Amino acid sequence: IQQDVQFAAVGSAVLSNVTLPRERLSRDDTLGVAVKLLGRLGFDPEAAPDADRILLHHCPFEEVARESRSVVCGIHLGMLKATVERLDSPLDVVGLEPFVTDQPTLCIVHLGARE
Repeated sequence: IQQDVQFAAVGSAVLSNVTLPRERLSRDDTLGVAVKLLGRLGFDPEAAPDADRILLHHCPFEEVARESRSVVCGIHLGMLKATVERLDSPLDVVGLEPFVTDQPTLCIVHLGARE
């Protein structure tokens, strides 16, 4: 759990200069903000049709992530959690499933209802 807190802190630091909407967002708007941010960072994201997942078709840090998956993927998860927590949104990031497939590369962000 301590490592998760550290990754969330790094994720928040990465996003400190990112301007996010301040108004209450719908589920779809939250998904759109997350997909746009991930796209700017080079992840080639796609909102899954079920709106409970974001499919990441590219990892800009793939080589390093394969060597240090827990660190790199943990930081990315922390960044996503920090983004969604800063939004007034009904969604929460509940997990990141790295390298579900290798060719092509696919990672999956899992979303759920904010409690």
